[in-house]
Amino acid sequence: MFLCTLPQHPIPYWKTIQDFVRKCDEPLPEDVPIVYLYKNTANIGRIVPWCSIIEHHTSRPVIALSEVSWPPLGVIFCSQADERFAHLENVNSWGHYRFKDKISLLLKLPPLRVNTDHPIAFGSIKEINQWRDRAGVIWAVAENENLTSEISVAMTWKRIAP
Repeated sequence: MFLCTLPQHPIPYWKTIQDFVRKCDEPLPEDVPIVYLYKNTANIGRIVPWCSIIEHHTSRPVIALSEVSWPPLGVIFCSQADERFAHLENVNSWGHYRFKDKISLLLKLPPLRVNTDHPIAFGSIKEINQWRDRAGVIWAVAENENLTSEISVAMTWKRIAP
C-alpha cells in the first residue's frame, strides 16, 4: 500500500517514490524518506502533514517529517535518518525486495503512547510539554493551499469501542 499524507506537495519531490510504487520490482531509491514504525499503545490516532521539527535548545538537526498513527501502528516518514528514531523500526530495507519476494521477519516495535496532535510527541501531556520546553521545540507546518483539507493541520481522533 502506498500512503501519502500531503498529496498537494509538488510532484517532482515524490516522483522517485511514485515510480517505485508503480514499477513494483525496482529497488527503493536512496533519496526517499526513511519510514519508521512504532506501536501506538493509546486509543488515540494522529495524522501530521509534512512539517519540520526544530529543537532550538539542542544540537539536533532540523528534520522534515510526516506521521500517521492508528492504534496499534504508528508510521513516521522522515526526510533523513535521525537518532531520535534509533529505537523505532526502520523499514526502508524492505524496499530492496522485489514485489513478489517472500520473506520472514520478526518486528519488535517500541510501545509509544500518542496523546496529542504534536508530531513525534509521546507519553503523557506533562511529559510532552516538558520535552517541548526543555528542547525548545518549534513545529513548522507546511502550508496547504486548501485550508479546508483534513490534512492542512495535524489532528488526533479517538477510537470508539463497538
